[in-house]
Amino acid sequence: MQNRVVDKKKPIGPPPSTAKGDIAESLARAALSAVPVVGGPAAELLGLVVDPALHRRYHHWLGYMAAAVEDLQEHGVDVRTLEGNEPLITVILNATAAAARTHEEEKLEALRNAITNAALGLEPDEHIQIMFVKFVDEFTALHLRILAFFRDPSAWFESHGIQRPSYYMGGRGQVLEDGVPELRNRKDIYMQAASELGARGLLAAALSGMVSEQGMWQSITTPLGNRFLDFIGRPK
Repeated sequence: MQNRVVDKKKPIGPPPSTAKGDIAESLARAALSAVPVVGGPAAELLGLVVDPALHRRYHHWLGYMAAAVEDLQEHGVDVRTLEGNEPLITVILNATAAAARTHEEEKLEALRNAITNAALGLEPDEHIQIMFVKFVDEFTALHLRILAFFRDPSAWFESHGIQRPSYYMGGRGQVLEDGVPELRNRKDIYMQAASELGARGLLAAALSGMVSEQGMWQSITTPLGNRFLDFIGRPK
């Protein structure tokens, strides 16, 4: 099987050839069988519509599903009991539909983690689980990066091997541009993304205006934003 997903920590093999891959496909099919009407991205992924691009995405996504199964096994979960977990099936269905609509590996990784964390009970509220999966579907990888940055700007600089600059005062956008170089001189883009994150209740402050140096390094994610980041992050 082609289009393998490459995890920096561990390789993911072709889904159908391994036990965890078989379980992943079983879970995916259990979720997709809940689609009441033939049609839409989720149903198409089952092969109801013959489209080579969708089939490639389906098998690529199964690699992530297999990784989620492995994560759960490492946490002592008997994954074969999960097919009857209706809230989890709903999460898988929504995540699979979202996976059909993206090529961004960061989003696929976030969806994989959402499934793992939903199965582990990290976020017990079923409604919040679905809302968070839909956030991943709606946002770009850039949105997710910006939100993660503003959870702890200092930690971001350290984890990415970027020397922390010294400021007297300035705007939060300046810190973002220094920490995420791809956003340098792209104020219109990151301001729009930050506005959209704020509208969803994930960021507590705007990026416009001047603040002190302490304010520039301050976390501005909301409690809901932190829950979202935990839910789409690797299980601890």
